[in-house]
Amino acid sequence: MPVPARRPSPPALTRRTAVAGVLAGLAGMCVVTACDGNRGDDGTGPGVSDGSGTPAADPDAALVTRVDDQLVELLTLVEALGARFGGLHARLRPWRDLHRAHLDVLDTATSPGPSSPAPDLAGVDSPTAALRVLASHERLAHARLVDASVAARSGALARLLASMAAAVAQRLTLLDGALGGTT
Repeated sequence: MPVPARRPSPPALTRRTAVAGVLAGLAGMCVVTACDGNRGDDGTGPGVSDGSGTPAADPDAALVTRVDDQLVELLTLVEALGARFGGLHARLRPWRDLHRAHLDVLDTATSPGPSSPAPDLAGVDSPTAALRVLASHERLAHARLVDASVAARSGALARLLASMAAAVAQRLTLLDGALGGTT
């Protein structure tokens, strides 16, 4: 009796594949629900009249401004660390790209410039110390993004902020691994 051919085993699921699947699922959810950001709201979202004939103010505008300001501060820190420690340029590029992408998706035209305060880098005397400072600031940013995602009135904004928090968490995992988990 012939032995049946064995099927090849499916490829292992990597963390990158799992994260990509989750993000694709979030994007798909947005398409399926038509990004109904006002579901569960009290009807005072963008473009909803307050009864006086004029659209009501966006209840998430202050939240988006706060997140935007925090992202600009992070981007300013990344730029300052890169300027101070030129050898970190390649290691800082993913953080710079991440924060720029987050600013782009928030649809803000803000970018670090003369009005952005220079971060205090006193005591940051080595590339390793610079990466530890970055990790510390990014952990705080992650916590703030998680809090902002819970505070968002719009479902679409809540999903976006949660996705941004997940991206920061993923980058932090890689940074912690590079620093030996000592951050």
